[in-house]
Amino acid sequence: MTSKTAKKALRVAARLEVVAFDPGGQLSVRNLGPDTIPAGRWHVLVDGEPRGELQLQELQPGELAQLSFQPVDPAAPHFIEVSGPAGVHAEAGWTP
Repeated sequence: MTSKTAKKALRVAARLEVVAFDPGGQLSVRNLGPDTIPAGRWHVLVDGEPRGELQLQELQPGELAQLSFQPVDPAAPHFIEVSGPAGVHAEAGWTP
């Protein structure tokens, strides 16, 4: 007899906000809480294209994290998506 164990994805009740965006390759996100976001892999998409992937330590409620990504055209508007561990996600628009 074999047993099957289903893996359940860890989710947290944290909200994430993009608070700053520099088309030169830097953005800042803030954990709006109430939970801590665990350490793990983060992904940055700009205009639907993957522009960065990095590993970060845990992010406590209220804390900011700086994320790097491949620079984009500073003269054009952009749509930014950031996703992190435990299902956290944020979106923002940017206009020059």
